[in-house]
Amino acid sequence: MPERAPRFCMEPGCSQLVTTVRCPAHTVPGERRRPNRLLRRWYRTPAWKAMRGRILREQAYQCAECKRVTVLLDVDHITPHQGNRERFWDRGNLQALCRPCHVRKTRRGE
Repeated sequence: MPERAPRFCMEPGCSQLVTTVRCPAHTVPGERRRPNRLLRRWYRTPAWKAMRGRILREQAYQCAECKRVTVLLDVDHITPHQGNRERFWDRGNLQALCRPCHVRKTRRGE
């Protein structure tokens, strides 16, 4: 897969070029400021990474909403888990969404 074009770190005033959202110096502090930072740890576990891979393969890398096929998909909780461990790991509560669809769904509060 081709690498993204470099752009400036999203942290105001930072001039570091990155291929992600923030440079390494601002990624960790930004994550620590998030109100749900303790729950976000679940997304970094090997079990989640394996589950995510299974979801993407099962859905053939196709967005569940717009049906677009892409490798840039997010695995979304259909019903927000809100810290509920069972709902977080419930396979029936997961779907693959492309970034635009995931952002729209999140903004709707779903």
